[in-house]
Amino acid sequence: MAKSYKEQLSEHVEAIFKEYVTPGLHICDIATGGGKSYTIGKLTCEYYPKHFDRIVILCVQNKLVDGMNREIDRFIDSPDSVIKEDQKLVIENNAEVIKKAIDTDSFRRFIDQIEYRIGEMNTEGNNNELRYACSKIKKTYEGVKNLILTQGNNNNDFIQTQITEGETKLRRYVRNFFELYKKIYNRQKKVSRLDIGKVLRDFPSLAEVYPQVDYKKKKVLLMTVHKAMYGIDPILCEKISLHDITEKGKRTLILLDESDQAAIAMRNAIIDQAIESSGGMNRFSKGYNGYLQYKQLIDMADHVSDEYYGSLLDESLNKANNIITTNWEKTLGNTEPYKNIFLGDIEDLEDYRRGVFFSGPALKLNVSKSNDKSHSFICYNKGKKQFKLHHAEDDVGLKLMFDYVVPMDKFLSLIVGNTTAIKAQLSKVVNEAFLKSVEDFERTEEELSSNKLPKNHYLGYPTREREIHTLFSRFETNSEYQFEQQLFEFMTNRKNLIINKGEERLKLPDYSVYSQGVQLYQEEVDERDNQHRVRLSCREISTTPEKIFSDLLKTDGTSVVLCSATASSSSVISNCDIEYLKESVGNNVHALPENDRKTFDNLVSLTYPIDHKIEIKALEHYTFEDNRDEKTSLPEKYKMMFSKEAREEGLDERWFKCTRRELMKSKKEGESISFPLYRLFQFIEAYHWFNNHEDIRSMIFFQNRNGDPLQTNVLSCLIDGSYKYQNTTFEDELPTDWTNDHVKISKDWEEVEGSILKELSESKDSKIMLVSAYASFKAGANMQYEIPEGLDFVKGDNWEANGEKLKKDWDAVYVQCPSAYLMMSEDGNESTFEKSLYNAMLSLMMLYERGCLSKNEVASWLCRALSNNFWFGDKNNPGIAKDKAAWAQTVVEQAVGRLCRTRNKPHTTYILFDMDMAKYFDKDNLEKSLTKEFRTLAEYILTMPKELPTAANPEEIVRCNNANYAKRQLDRMRSIALRYTPHPGREEDYDDDVEEGTSVPRNVQINQLMNQSYKQTIIKKPVISDYSELVEEDKYLTFICKCYGDWQRNENNEYFFSFDPNRRNDLCPQGKGKPYPQPISPSTVRLDILMKNEVIRKHFKANGYATDWKSGGLILHPEILKTDYAGEIGEEAFKAIVLEYTNCREEDFKHLEGRDYELADFVICNPDGTYKIAFDVKNMNPLVEHNDKQGELATKDKRKIKRERLGCQLITVSMLELPGESMDAITEIHGVIDNDGNIIPSAIETLKRIIG
Repeated sequence: MAKSYKEQLSEHVEAIFKEYVTPGLHICDIATGGGKSYTIGKLTCEYYPKHFDRIVILCVQNKLVDGMNREIDRFIDSPDSVIKEDQKLVIENNAEVIKKAIDTDSFRRFIDQIEYRIGEMNTEGNNNELRYACSKIKKTYEGVKNLILTQGNNNNDFIQTQITEGETKLRRYVRNFFELYKKIYNRQKKVSRLDIGKVLRDFPSLAEVYPQVDYKKKKVLLMTVHKAMYGIDPILCEKISLHDITEKGKRTLILLDESDQAAIAMRNAIIDQAIESSGGMNRFSKGYNGYLQYKQLIDMADHVSDEYYGSLLDESLNKANNIITTNWEKTLGNTEPYKNIFLGDIEDLEDYRRGVFFSGPALKLNVSKSNDKSHSFICYNKGKKQFKLHHAEDDVGLKLMFDYVVPMDKFLSLIVGNTTAIKAQLSKVVNEAFLKSVEDFERTEEELSSNKLPKNHYLGYPTREREIHTLFSRFETNSEYQFEQQLFEFMTNRKNLIINKGEERLKLPDYSVYSQGVQLYQEEVDERDNQHRVRLSCREISTTPEKIFSDLLKTDGTSVVLCSATASSSSVISNCDIEYLKESVGNNVHALPENDRKTFDNLVSLTYPIDHKIEIKALEHYTFEDNRDEKTSLPEKYKMMFSKEAREEGLDERWFKCTRRELMKSKKEGESISFPLYRLFQFIEAYHWFNNHEDIRSMIFFQNRNGDPLQTNVLSCLIDGSYKYQNTTFEDELPTDWTNDHVKISKDWEEVEGSILKELSESKDSKIMLVSAYASFKAGANMQYEIPEGLDFVKGDNWEANGEKLKKDWDAVYVQCPSAYLMMSEDGNESTFEKSLYNAMLSLMMLYERGCLSKNEVASWLCRALSNNFWFGDKNNPGIAKDKAAWAQTVVEQAVGRLCRTRNKPHTTYILFDMDMAKYFDKDNLEKSLTKEFRTLAEYILTMPKELPTAANPEEIVRCNNANYAKRQLDRMRSIALRYTPHPGREEDYDDDVEEGTSVPRNVQINQLMNQSYKQTIIKKPVISDYSELVEEDKYLTFICKCYGDWQRNENNEYFFSFDPNRRNDLCPQGKGKPYPQPISPSTVRLDILMKNEVIRKHFKANGYATDWKSGGLILHPEILKTDYAGEIGEEAFKAIVLEYTNCREEDFKHLEGRDYELADFVICNPDGTYKIAFDVKNMNPLVEHNDKQGELATKDKRKIKRERLGCQLITVSMLELPGESMDAITEIHGVIDNDGNIIPSAIETLKRIIG
């Protein structure tokens, strides 16, 4: 018998999900309505346990967790299931756990068991400690129980807060009891280890109260994203959260349902946690005050016990002291780190304070008002006992008044660097102590050979948290908990990417915002202090969802599945940054294959009713010919949509008059009332359509905000004529008591599910328009309703099981043009402002990462966010256009997806849309799996004529921003890698630490490795088809993807660019700066001339170097091609000549490293390994004059220093024949080949002579 389309679809979806056993990141963006949850439930029972040791399913809401749990329960008892019910655990939030424990009386039984065990142990000794611990549990339990009974079914926020606090305290007391119980039990029973199994047997109700206590033995874990982010508290061992849910040696599947919304939920949880940890006075703990607290710790070195650590602690504290003293003296000489900073000029006192914004060591931004050209400086005069904060345009005048003047960003860099140095030394102490504790534990473990439990299944297994607590206990500080939190975060949240180099795993710096996080330091003046002290507060976000995903995938055997219809959205505002994940995770990112997507979409469409139609209706954005507010009038088009009776009574004009008056009264300065009127006109048209179509029984009106109930009720009554049945008449004001039974305004899912869907299910004559905001019903809002008897509909291939009543989808939807892209809260509440500010900090940097914003734009918008003047949009930021388009499309796709839950449809589904959204629909964003409804809408919109863009091309802006980003990162990498090469004396901030016995800091070594990788990549791959061509070795330069752009080349393989001479020659869109005088092409970098020489060409081919620039794809940015790339091909061309015409072999060339790095391009060695001769190769344009750059060492001086350092002769070689005389005929070769690629014989003779 042939399989139905539904069965074929089910098998296909199952095949897709079976692919996710391959380790890596999987993006599953199949459209809504494919039976995704059913498939996950089935495979979780029958397939995944064969391939994974643990399956973790994360959902954004509790109801989705419940739904997924029900799907698993459908299969868990089937013959094919390889797991049992007791191997699955739903982890609920802590408040729900304790409520259940109290409702079921399991906590009461747990207390009884505690008292029984204490009594049992009492015969063998005095257990007052345990009794006291038990009484604290009982007392707190009674308090929480009374609060829960008081709350009942009412959602009282105040009582809920008290329940949460009480539950936290109760859980802490239970943990403390078992810590004590373990100690006394082991002492009395003379047992070395008390395992979790023994505890659960002695206290059987413990697992009933806290089901998560034995989570490690469970095969399947289900929970909300929020729960995973805040962590699981297993009571008997350390708390774990999402980023450490994988275990070494164990295969783990982590499946995120509605993954794009899960990423936003993760981001929100991170922000909430950041605000909690930095609230109140804690906001100063990471500024200068925080540094002083850390410094006090290491100043105690002589007073701290060394019994536990031996000499290790003392040595580490002394080393930290040496590092921070050296750094401090570089900036502030022998000045003491005085406690106080005072405001230098009282007139500077103002509401708005300047700030400095960091995202790791690579990005610093001074944040101040756009018209404020002054900067902040920390100033000091010898003999004083305080610093002064001054604001000035430069430091010239201040240096006449003070002995030391330090820019605020540099002062903060010093503080951050010194605090990091102290944390690094403390981390070494903790790590060594931890490894020793594990070693001691496992040695004892071997003595208990009869016990086969996993090592970490025992109470008291060593943990880093315990070692951190032990360390800070030695200092007896009041800020112990704060120090512990900060050091644990420092040790677990490392800022590296792990790259495989053969068998070795390299830790390379990742300077992206996702790894580095963000910190905003702000000057805060204490106005109650008579001297106006200044403190530096810090808002910090230290991790991101992207980093968590990246870290999870570092554990071998881990699969992370991002599962959502919009999982592949390229917008960083509505999703995690998919591009970053592709860059950082590389070839381990697996997208849905195109053939799987097409098969899926085709099978889904075949399950739809054959005669189901979709009608699209565009609603215009009405514009008045005369846009003066006082001249506006009700257009005839909308007037005719009011009921005939309302028009005859003049209520249409009365409505417009009242509405215009209210809008004029409430509008802000500079605003027009035409925008809110256009939104009201669209409601009029949508409701008129709904009212006049008898086949529309259910319609959802989606808008950006919840809207105005007054206008919604009044307009709907005037359109359908029900105003006649209202209790009051319409006089001079809009009636406030009118209601319309056909209109339901709701943002509450419980109301929709319990009332509105119920009403639609009970009668075929029900007719309802639900008015709601986009954000109200996002994840998991299954809006389908049971089909009432007698309703006319068309039936497709259904998913409903036998016996279930059929459900159908809504008949129509209206979608407004999305506008809430990136906004600050305007409700005046400090808490919501803080959340908005943190979100803006991170979102702006994410847009910077993607090239949508420049550095200066980020600084400008941060300033506006701080002053709550944040009107962020694509009109003033054309670079965000593509991201905003992807975001808007996601919003609309999710809204239309509410109509795609079943295969039972109205004869015609109507989709009404705001024509303003047409500009956001991009064909590139639609190359994915789409529902039939959304695809029909998208195809309709793409046929509409689009307005020609008036602003700069967004793609060109992104390209230029990325090029400038890459340039800054490359400059920084080179400044560290070339730390020991000759350059003018300049102070550099090197974020490294010289290890004993190492001549070069690790940071310098790593950057030299990155630079070598970069040089190899660019000479082999000046052009790539896409990022998949970049292999693991290319990614030793962690930002290599940023080095390429889709520069448009002409038929001559040339491209042009412009630069801004007022912004350090940063690249800018054409027409915004100065055009570069010549195009970038192979001839610009002399590749064409070099390739005319057959010896060089053969050498390039043999080594995989590009001999030409292939067409299409992505090409290196112009600055890279005309400098680094040109230099690299010149060096390799010279090497080819030397190998061909002299007796040198490949092994005679030595690559310089460490302190000698880049002193020369090539060194040829003597048989004893000493340097014989060195070459510095130039690939310069013969037609351009080459002079020393301003501020750099003179070429003669550089060469002299290099010769002295190398201890051999240094020959400067120009590959192409240069006109004019050389600087030094003995040490210069003025050309090896001519413009036709021919060898210059005299140059070859010189090479043979000097090489010998």
